[in-house]
Amino acid sequence: MPVKLNQRELYSDSDFLFATYDGDIQQGRHCPEFSVARSVDKAHGRALERILTVSSVLKTYVRFPHVEQVYAPSRHTTKVATGEVRHEVAYRITSLPAEVADAARLLGIVRSHWGIENGLHYRRNQTMIEDYCVTGSDDAARVMATLNNMILNIVGHLAQGWAALQREYAAYPAQAVAWLLAT
Repeated sequence: MPVKLNQRELYSDSDFLFATYDGDIQQGRHCPEFSVARSVDKAHGRALERILTVSSVLKTYVRFPHVEQVYAPSRHTTKVATGEVRHEVAYRITSLPAEVADAARLLGIVRSHWGIENGLHYRRNQTMIEDYCVTGSDDAARVMATLNNMILNIVGHLAQGWAALQREYAAYPAQAVAWLLAT
């Protein structure tokens, strides 16, 4: 679960914990109460390093139910062409104890979550433009979501991918109309 700014105490405790860890590392101290996992990928014109740092230190300290570990997934993205660098850090909590989910396992869990986000929600938000659709009632919103689900499923079975299909139908709109009339 993400730790947001509206959870002031938990957020400030997490921020202090990981700032202390960074300070210890910079001074060359070993920190056995922390575990770290890394992954590096290079694709789409960018290099992406993911670093996940996790600790159980706060589990008896924070007043938040079922917290076993606090972790900080960070992403360091470098655009290969321009050298532009972007850093993102977040704080999260989990009820999974360290014996069940170490840093490497948590990094895998976080990455699989983003696979779902990119595979489903990105298509819905960017391709179907659902976030910008304003409907007058809850019933209309449900109908639109159902129609979008149907379209995503039909196109998913027919095409190599959304991007390829969009390029093809943008270049040949009559083909899109013929396909719609045939089905």
